[in-house]
Amino acid sequence: MFRTGLLVKFGIVRITSSCSLVQTSVKWCSTSANLFLKQTDSKTDEHLSSEPAWVKTPLDKQIFSASDAKSLLMSVEHQNFDGRCAINVVNILSRWVSEGKFTVSDFQKLDSKAKLEENLLKGEFSVGLFGTLQALKGLLLLGFKPNSKVVESLENEILWLLRKITLGQHLLVMDYYSQMQESARHQQVIKEVVSNVQRRWVEIVEAKDFVSLFKHAAHFNPKFIEKMEDVLVELVQGFSQEDQTKILVILGATQRRSTPLLRALSYHLNKRSDKLSVRLAADILFALHRLSFHDHLLMERICNDLVTQLTPEVKSSTIGSLLTSLGQLKYRHEGCLDAVCDWVNHNWTKVRYQDVLSLTLCLAALDFLPSCWEPLWEKMSVLLRQKRVSSDLSKFIQLDLAWSLAVLNHLDLETGQSVLNDEFMGELLGEAFLNLPLIFFF
Repeated sequence: MFRTGLLVKFGIVRITSSCSLVQTSVKWCSTSANLFLKQTDSKTDEHLSSEPAWVKTPLDKQIFSASDAKSLLMSVEHQNFDGRCAINVVNILSRWVSEGKFTVSDFQKLDSKAKLEENLLKGEFSVGLFGTLQALKGLLLLGFKPNSKVVESLENEILWLLRKITLGQHLLVMDYYSQMQESARHQQVIKEVVSNVQRRWVEIVEAKDFVSLFKHAAHFNPKFIEKMEDVLVELVQGFSQEDQTKILVILGATQRRSTPLLRALSYHLNKRSDKLSVRLAADILFALHRLSFHDHLLMERICNDLVTQLTPEVKSSTIGSLLTSLGQLKYRHEGCLDAVCDWVNHNWTKVRYQDVLSLTLCLAALDFLPSCWEPLWEKMSVLLRQKRVSSDLSKFIQLDLAWSLAVLNHLDLETGQSVLNDEFMGELLGEAFLNLPLIFFF
């Protein structure tokens, strides 16, 4: 985008210069013309460079430049239209559906739909794995059933491609298929991917592949996943700080608590001399909480790094995540808590209500009042009173908030009475059975 802007800018300079030269001397006319031709050529080159790699023939250009479904599907009648062209048409139509420019019902009414399907059934796509996966997702978006012959045609192509693609691409297939409805052919593809990954496991060496593997661990033999965790213990030292964090986060998300792997990750994260960014710190603390893994050396290191990095550019949502994790980990680092509260106090205009709730619950859970508490509480109390009537908080969060205010010696009579009555307790018990996973445990 920036390159395009610069080209346009330089183009304007050339036009202006050429115009002034024409006014001063006829001798410069040829120079002006040459500049204009160069400018035109550069624009043409710029247009060509913006075309995707699959645009190779005049028919491809016709498909790529189509502005609506009617002009796009005129290409279906072309004598050279084949399975590869059909894939590209499907990808464009599905993109338009995602952008709201086209609807599934419009697609069902198209006269050329049958001929498009006919070409998809013939095969011979030659668009590679990514293009085929995109088209498969696009067909489902356009209303095709997972067990339809057209979808199965593309899945047969994927089964064929599995014989010659890398192991990382196998895991990419797994990522795509996790977003789709199951069918008999769907299960066959997953089974083939799992078989190939377990057979070629020595090829898994990159952090992103381990992340994908753990994300889909439910499809694999538990013993195989345990073996890969042991393999990762030896490899994790060579990963970047960000990759180590990603692995820790996926372990937290999937609740995989391999103690040797967690110890290796925490050791190497703590060992690095470069500071952890605020984003990585928030991710690590969240993962530690999810795994109930209280590594005090790592948590102290994280909090020490955070103290000097809480700039106004930090997002309120990140602050809320930090507060929630620190409260749930029951880790009291006074320097970090003071810095976070100071950030909230000085950046109040962009602080979200839910992050104020997280701050209240965190301070109560850790029994801590920051040095800026008085001016901070003045702002917090006004917001909490304003939101009390209109808020649709769950009963459990309302109870947690009342408890937190009591611990902080700021529980007012109205808030206390709102939770200490038979009606509230009845609703609380009813909600416990319906929304048990939503309970906040502090």
